[in-house]
Amino acid sequence: MHSTPTEPAGCDDADRVETILVVEDEEEVRKVICLTLELQGYRVLAAASAEDALRIIQVYPNSIELLLVDVIMPSISGPQIVELIRRHRPEIRVMFMSGYSEEALLDHGFTVANPAFLAKPFSSASLGRKVRHLLKDC
Repeated sequence: MHSTPTEPAGCDDADRVETILVVEDEEEVRKVICLTLELQGYRVLAAASAEDALRIIQVYPNSIELLLVDVIMPSISGPQIVELIRRHRPEIRVMFMSGYSEEALLDHGFTVANPAFLAKPFSSASLGRKVRHLLKDC
């Protein structure tokens, strides 16, 4: 887990900091995404696998507003991870990301037409805009 930011992420409640769970198997990519989100004022939890994500979901006592998950993971797909996590936290919002081609994603049953999708590589600004859009009515 990463440190807690001191600045709010911009919700109506100035004391509230949204929490994002990032599920990404590539360590360097995960670190960059987590740091980017922390610098934008979010509390960030990091998971390298579905197992890590489920463990965090089960023990983290506070709300987690957003799950940011890679579509294609080594042992289980991002959509499958979402299905498992929603058993514990049905209210969680989800954003998918992937560096694979649209064709490869379709082979895994995922369409990039999903409005909560961000293609890798992405800039910190585009990540921030997409996250803010998904959390705007927090």
